[in-house]
Amino acid sequence: MSPSNPYELLEVSPSATAEEIKSAYLRLAKQWHPDRFTGAEKAQAEQRFRDLNEAYTLVKDPVRRSALPPPSATPKESAPAPAPLDRTAKDWYDEAKTAFDQNDTGKSLALVQYAIRQDGRKAEFFVLQGQTLERMGDPRKALKSYEVALGLNPKDADTLIRMADIYAMEGMKARSEASLQAARRIAPNHRRFKAPRPSAEAKGKGKLPASEGSLADQAKALWGRLTGKG
Repeated sequence: MSPSNPYELLEVSPSATAEEIKSAYLRLAKQWHPDRFTGAEKAQAEQRFRDLNEAYTLVKDPVRRSALPPPSATPKESAPAPAPLDRTAKDWYDEAKTAFDQNDTGKSLALVQYAIRQDGRKAEFFVLQGQTLERMGDPRKALKSYEVALGLNPKDADTLIRMADIYAMEGMKARSEASLQAARRIAPNHRRFKAPRPSAEAKGKGKLPASEGSLADQAKALWGRLTGKG
């Protein structure tokens, strides 16, 4: 089915609310997830999964949604849509990253998990999965994703720092400190480890007035005060 009628594809009415559309998308994405199928059915599921994502991208954006023609205005005849090219795991990851940047965590998680199933050797896929899970309020599962990411890329200081923060939040101080130390060894100049620059006020504290800037000037001023000649 073509996403030319996204409402029909998502099984919602054109007047559906944003929450209803999101709920329908998550339900259908789970139903048509390609990992649930094999053989010829898998290819059909992949096509439906792609169409669902395209339809959801169209109708979740109020601006793009308002530009859609009403269902009754659909042309009677239209040229057949070209067959989509096979998408790589990187394609799914890029789309998941876009969804994450738009704070659409449900879509981001579904897409990045599919990318991982296609290629489970990319550390950045697991990092994005961890970030999404963390944003969804599941830090323990996020930690597992980060651990896999570190197994694939042990020199990822940013992920070590993310883990340290979760460990600290969970009350695991020793693990938090160990993660921070490991990150410091990898990236000693990371912004996390840079001391804040002192403010102008702080820099000025303890400084002598300009008229008493040297020891000779200080001694001369003191002698003048003692002898009444200053």
